[in-house]
Amino acid sequence: MKESFSATKFWDEVKTAFAHQNCVMEGNDLTTGDSEAISQVLSAHVGPNEFDATFSDRVLPSAEVLLPGSRRASEKVLEVRNAIVAGEFFRNILLKQPREAAEADLRILHRILMKDLPMENAVVWGKVQRSGEYRTVVMQAHGMPLTIYPVRLIWALWSFLLTIRSA
Repeated sequence: MKESFSATKFWDEVKTAFAHQNCVMEGNDLTTGDSEAISQVLSAHVGPNEFDATFSDRVLPSAEVLLPGSRRASEKVLEVRNAIVAGEFFRNILLKQPREAAEADLRILHRILMKDLPMENAVVWGKVQRSGEYRTVVMQAHGMPLTIYPVRLIWALWSFLLTIRSA
C-alpha cells in the first residue's frame, strides 16, 4: 500500500527538526524526542491561524506544560518552543506576504525567539532592554570568533524557508 504525502506533516517534521538542530547548535541538550513532544503539545495549544503582528506578546504554554515532569532546565524547553513558533511565524506570516520581509518582521521574530527567556528583558547599565526593540545603551559583542549569535539563527532559518518557498 502506497503511503500518501502530507505537506502539513512534512512541514511539522522539518520545522521541529530545524528548531531542534538550531537549539542544539547553541548548546541546548534536549533530545529529538523532547523537541517532537514539545511540538505536539504546542500545536494543540496554538492553532496555525493564530499568528499575527501581535503574536510575540501572547502567552505561550510554559515549560511544565510542554514537557511535564521533565528534569530539563525550563530555559532549554522554552528555547525549542520559541524556535518552533518562529518557524510557524515564517510560514504563516512572512512567506504569505506579497512583499519582502521588513525590519519590523525581524524585530517580531527576535521577540518570539527570546520570549520568556531570562534575556527577554535584560537590565543593562540600569536600563531595561526589551528584545525586539532598539538598544538604548551601547553594546559590544566579543568572545570566541566561532561564537554563534542569535542573528545567525534568524538568517539560517530565513534562508532555509526561502529555499523551500522557491522549490
